Order: sequence, then C-alpha cells, then structure tokens
Amino acid sequence: YRAESQPDGIIGIGSWRDYIVCFGSSTIEYFSLTGTTTAGAALYVAQPSLMVQKGIAGTYCKTPFADSYAFISHPATGAPSVYIIGLGQASPIATASIEKIIRSYTAEELATGIMETLRFDSH
Repeated sequence: YRAESQPDGIIGIGSWRDYIVCFGSSTIEYFSLTGTTTAGAALYVAQPSLMVQKGIAGTYCKTPFADSYAFISHPATGAPSVYIIGLGQASPIATASIEKIIRSYTAEELATGIMETLRFDSH
C-alpha cells in the first residue's frame, strides 16, 4: 500500500480519534471512514488538510503521546529529530543534545529504533 499524496510506502499505521494514520518515510497522512456501503466504493478517504510533510524513520519509531503521536523523523525529510504531530504540522520536541545523538545514526540504524511513551512522577 502507498499513501495518497506522496507514494512513499506505508511503514507504520495507527489510529487517532476517528482517523487512520498512515506513516510513510516522507509523509504522515490521515484517512477517515466514508460510511459507504456500496460495493467497490472507497471505505476511507484522505484528509489532505491533516497531512504532515515529515515521515518516520522506521515502523516502531512512533508512539502515542499527549493525544497525538511523537516520532523519530526519517532522514529523507531533513536531519532526523523527534517531533510531535499537531493538526497538520510537526513540531520538534528534541533537545540539541538528542538531535546530535540521533544524527550520528544511519537511516538503517534509525529504522530499527523503538519509541515508547514513558511517564515519571506525573510528568
């Protein structure tokens, strides 16, 4: 399968609110259920206003975080970093130290990364 607007291949998938989120190496796209019952009709339709021009580094380089997703970006869309998705845009959340560490890895090494949500003392 490929994403709609940027056929970069889907390397991860998730759900957010009533959307299916397709994570590619160059874009993150959202799809909503059409509600159609007609044979041959599309079950899901792309939501281009929510598309993010950043992709994930690997299948497990994303995690639910603060009613959204945090992810490690793919080097194909610039220097890799850690971002959080917010209504059609990606906002960086990594410190300069984290970005320096992430840049030392190759794209293949980043692709094997696993991101998890962790909570310390209510933070």
